[in-house]
Amino acid sequence: MSRSIMAATAVALSTLVVSPLAGAQALNPARFDDANHIVSGGFGVDGPITADVSYAPIVPFPLLDRRLALPIRFFLPMRPYHGDYGLSTGAQLATIGRHGFGLSGRLDLSLRRESTEVASFTRIGGGLTFLGGYFRERGSVALELGWEPGLATRVSPSDSYKRQTYPGAHSTWMGFGNGFLRAGVQGVVRVAGNTELTLRTGVTRTEQLNRMDLLPFYAMVGINQGF
Repeated sequence: MSRSIMAATAVALSTLVVSPLAGAQALNPARFDDANHIVSGGFGVDGPITADVSYAPIVPFPLLDRRLALPIRFFLPMRPYHGDYGLSTGAQLATIGRHGFGLSGRLDLSLRRESTEVASFTRIGGGLTFLGGYFRERGSVALELGWEPGLATRVSPSDSYKRQTYPGAHSTWMGFGNGFLRAGVQGVVRVAGNTELTLRTGVTRTEQLNRMDLLPFYAMVGINQGF
């Protein structure tokens, strides 16, 4: 490994904290049969304080005779540095019994851009989430278990770092990265027409079950509008 790559790697290890990559808006899969589109907005704590907007078209999935949500989410982590943002896309489907109890699974792929005083990071991650609970058109409540692994990180040392520490440092990709686990609950309640209020909250841990570098919990409130 060259000195420049070693320097960039050292920057990454010393400044990149473990924080959520993707997250997700809370969707009630019992609504997938009567809504073709769901637009969402949310705000709360998910690592740093975070605001997000998302759009999920609901499409037929004939292979399993189900309706499939395909959410796209843009989120802004509010850190003390400029230029942080993220984008994720995924797929969610569910199986629900006639009494309302069911399971839902979701896959996500995310890209996140973060900046610090010494480097910027482009992080690619995945997400696998399972929900188990009670789902009705008027509302839902479910337990949430999620794994969000880091897949790759591009480290770009800042100009100030190259001027003050190592002029030969350059950008490089690092395979895989810090991932984390989450466990919590999510609830959705239909308040008027096709408008829903949502809540997701729980705890987060690293893949080694250690505490997170930032807050060790998440709590996001939001609103869904179906049409």
